Amino acid sequence: MNKKPTQKEVAEDLEKRFNYGLRRLSDRIAYARVKANLTHKDVAAARGVSLRTAIRWESRHGAPHRPSVLIPLAELFNISYPFLASHFGSQYHDFAQGVELEYLQQKWSSLPREKQIATFDYVQALLGESNATTSTKS
Repeated sequence: MNKKPTQKEVAEDLEKRFNYGLRRLSDRIAYARVKANLTHKDVAAARGVSLRTAIRWESRHGAPHRPSVLIPLAELFNISYPFLASHFGSQYHDFAQGVELEYLQQKWSSLPREKQIATFDYVQALLGESNATTSTKS
């Protein structure tokens, strides 16, 4: 039978996780929630999920990995998406300023050329621009 942890036990667990270096996504979610002074109930209400789901996001096996979940969480916690998703770049982010370019450059350069072309075509289609890569494909 699982007993509910005391507030002191929860605080000690969070301290251990933070000292570990926030290597796991679940740890970064817990860290960001605490830094934002939010409770699990606050997160659940803001994201329209159950309390159980919000708590599970901070467990090692229940952390979300989809950008459709992580980007709104980063906005809610007012931290950068790259920091939350992959511990890359600064944790601080002003969402009015857009996405961190270093993160995009790193991700772009890791893509094979075919995926770069497909991604560029997709972005152009979203922006309603003509397809300029058809003449550059090799």
